[in-house]
Amino acid sequence: MVWSPDSLVILSAFPWDFVWQSSHYLAHHLASRLPVLYVEPPPLWNPREVNFSARRIMSASGRGALREVERSVHVFTPWAMPLGRLRWIRDHNRLSHARGVGRSCARLGMRDPLYWVFYFNGCVPVLKELKARAHVYYSMDELAGIDRCEEQEVARSALCVFAASPGLVEKYQALNSLTHLLPTGLEYERFEKERLSPTPRPDDLPGDARVIGYIGIVNHRLDFRRLLDVARAYPAAYLVLVGPIQYNRAAVDAVQDEAWRALRGLPNVRILGFKPTSDLARYIRAFDVCILPFLPTPFNWYSDPMKLYLYLGMGKPVVTRVNTAMESFKHLLYSADTGEEFVEQVGHALAEPPDPGVLESRLALARSRNWPRLVDVACEWINQANAKESVERDLQ
Repeated sequence: MVWSPDSLVILSAFPWDFVWQSSHYLAHHLASRLPVLYVEPPPLWNPREVNFSARRIMSASGRGALREVERSVHVFTPWAMPLGRLRWIRDHNRLSHARGVGRSCARLGMRDPLYWVFYFNGCVPVLKELKARAHVYYSMDELAGIDRCEEQEVARSALCVFAASPGLVEKYQALNSLTHLLPTGLEYERFEKERLSPTPRPDDLPGDARVIGYIGIVNHRLDFRRLLDVARAYPAAYLVLVGPIQYNRAAVDAVQDEAWRALRGLPNVRILGFKPTSDLARYIRAFDVCILPFLPTPFNWYSDPMKLYLYLGMGKPVVTRVNTAMESFKHLLYSADTGEEFVEQVGHALAEPPDPGVLESRLALARSRNWPRLVDVACEWINQANAKESVERDLQ
């Protein structure tokens, strides 16, 4: 008999109020099928850590906090004791985390959930304490600073594995034969509506000047020396960065700090900070050229940056270093392997003439990455894996 879960529990590596990532969009769209409990990662007490948040620590004080954020989507914020580097406290926090998830499931009437794991250190003990019947694993990046043995166990024991790029698929197929490519995406219909909208550009964008734009988190993964070169090479255009600036362990490192400080001092640079997810389409629509100024690191090489599809959903020219996720459609991009090429390709993109065929090709790729479509595909793979496991269990 094929097992049918009555709910979904998403063990995320990202807080709900963070810049929306794949885990957020999956929770939002899966909620039309089953009730969803979105479990935030344990809050950390060290202000240098990415998941530090005094608000989350206070709101979850004691037993954790449960709140409804959308119809059929609840968020559980676990609480953790400080000094988690001590083993007994770390073990206590993981047990508390698991029990908090269990209490939340009981309160919401979730008796037999499927767990969807976005890896964080300590998720295996949580799954074991919860006696999870089955889980799927979604690997979005080549992560650093993680427990590799634990992460491999998560993949090996998963009902199936989803990987965001071909490079990651190849990696995980050695651990789990039921590994599938599940790229990141966008809500295409909303972007299409904004693309065709006559609304004016946001007030904090410069006049009618041409704009070279970046949407995303501003941290150590960006090549600020390259951004500085671009801003200096095109003084008549504005370089605009839209996204939160990280000041924790992901902050701009010492190697890039000089370029970062020089960049902020240029008159044609605008650093606008965090904008709500619902506003991003308006900013991208105002960009003349969109850029992905990533450093050549393993993380960036194996990632599938969501912002790429947001750019293409507006039909914009994109300048980037092509990685494993982009190889199959690099003809739609302005590819640059070196810093000099990046600056040069920005110039080519600024001079791009209108071409309905090129526009439609970009939009067609974005449509293929529409989140509802991706969720349909993922659910079909989960159903197939579940049926296969049920047959194998019946034959034993």
